[in-house]
Amino acid sequence: MFLKKYVSKHDDKVFVDELMAIFTKDGDL
Repeated sequence: MFLKKYVSKHDDKVFVDELMAIFTKDGDL
């Protein structure tokens, strides 16, 4: 998943957590 690569690159866990919450809410996972 591209988000995982983004996380390991930027270590922006909070930001990604928010994104994941939005994605899962939209049922895009």
